[in-house]
Amino acid sequence: MSQCTQSKNTQKVITRHIWEADKERANQIRLSQWGKKVYARRKETVERSFADAKQHHGHRYARFRGRAQVQMQCLLAATAQNIKKIAIMLVLLRFFRPFFNLFNKIQIKNPVYGLNKNKPRIISRFVINLMSDKLSGIIFF
Repeated sequence: MSQCTQSKNTQKVITRHIWEADKERANQIRLSQWGKKVYARRKETVERSFADAKQHHGHRYARFRGRAQVQMQCLLAATAQNIKKIAIMLVLLRFFRPFFNLFNKIQIKNPVYGLNKNKPRIISRFVINLMSDKLSGIIFF
């Protein structure tokens, strides 16, 4: 025993961090089949978002000093990124509008059973009205 440790009572003390069990569990999940699949997609989603913020929205350097002002800069950059996402989604919805309109006409000819035939409740109708050019088109039936 004296070869293993230099202590007087021949005991070796190993200290572990308070979060060590959680870190081991996270590593176990990360190294599982599911974890590897999810971790591989990080570069497509999370890392890409940070790269876009760094490259196009001024996250390379903080423009201000102080926590509140830097937080404001980060929130404005995130808002700009969200507006870009919404704009892309609207362009895609406009591109696919003829297909949605065709689906809408099919649904109106075959109203949902159990409802008043004069006022059918169709979820797809709400989506189509969101894509219309008029703001008054956003109506539930």
